[in-house]
Amino acid sequence: MNTGDIPFERDAAALVFAPSDVDHVVLTALERRTFRQQTAKHEAPWIAVSVGAVSFTIATLNSVLGTGATFNDNVAVFIAAALIAISAPLLGRSWMPAAVVPWISAGLAVVLVLALLSQEYTNFSDTGLLYSLFAIAAYGPIALDFRAAIAAAVPMLIGCAWVASSLDSPANIDWFVGSIAAFLISGVLLAVRLRGVDALAKALALHAALATEDPLTGMLNRRGLDSRISQVFALAARGEVNISAMFVDIDGLKQVNDLHGHNMGDRVIKATADSIRRAVRAGDLTCRWGGDEFLILGIGTRWNSEVLTERICAYLAEAAISTSQWPGTVTFGWATIDPAVDSFDELVRRADADMYARRASRKP
Repeated sequence: MNTGDIPFERDAAALVFAPSDVDHVVLTALERRTFRQQTAKHEAPWIAVSVGAVSFTIATLNSVLGTGATFNDNVAVFIAAALIAISAPLLGRSWMPAAVVPWISAGLAVVLVLALLSQEYTNFSDTGLLYSLFAIAAYGPIALDFRAAIAAAVPMLIGCAWVASSLDSPANIDWFVGSIAAFLISGVLLAVRLRGVDALAKALALHAALATEDPLTGMLNRRGLDSRISQVFALAARGEVNISAMFVDIDGLKQVNDLHGHNMGDRVIKATADSIRRAVRAGDLTCRWGGDEFLILGIGTRWNSEVLTERICAYLAEAAISTSQWPGTVTFGWATIDPAVDSFDELVRRADADMYARRASRKP
């Protein structure tokens, strides 16, 4: 599926995830509903064109080839086909709210079904009734919204009951059973379609998370941090407070990898990340900056670098890693800027310089 303007970064067709990975992604009801609406809006224009063209073709064939039928007998279907086709370019417009598209689609389906049902009275043709059952079965998965589908079912059911009242027995019973079956099929197809759309939303959400998170530590990666920098600076500017950054560099990680293997190196990285996560404030951002470097970003006057370094070191001392494999030490470097004066790049440069200065002087 081409996601078009659906708010995710890549087409899910290019993604391969284990089912267990996707199952761990939890979407809120609002996120699911928004994605369904965006999907419906993306699909609505070409579906409207297709349905309008098919309806127009069917009405034309019935008028030309149908027994005793004329163009006048099919005028309601021609009008419905025209309305559906005309709506196509409108449904895809940027100004069209995605939330209303399923309702418009369901409304157009009602117009088409009632137009087909009306043929029972214009030319007494069962062909229109048959086509109306197809339309009833198909409108649910097109609308992609249970509420819109149920709302559309009310006038459709009234139309079906109207037709049943004009038929003789047992044809009226057959028609009633057939119409109910069409509605049930529509509901089942809608449920199946929504499961597929929700699975796509989960896969895309997982991809978005993997694109901004470090898979080993669960922290933000550089890309994830970059996407939040403007928000941090805007928040600091509104509060007229400083922004602080702290680098945490793992000492001797290369030697750990060389002597004890990369699995041990990964344990060291995760232990450091866990210690940082436990030590920082709730509002601070943590990022795996590089292979052995982490960056902590915080705003406000309560930032205390000395206390933060002590907390990180204390948690590292609790890590279940033998000192014979890794001494459990890291090097810190920090800096603070006024966001109204300096940039994020300048903040990083100063913190990085402080870290190298401390390492050169052998300070922890």
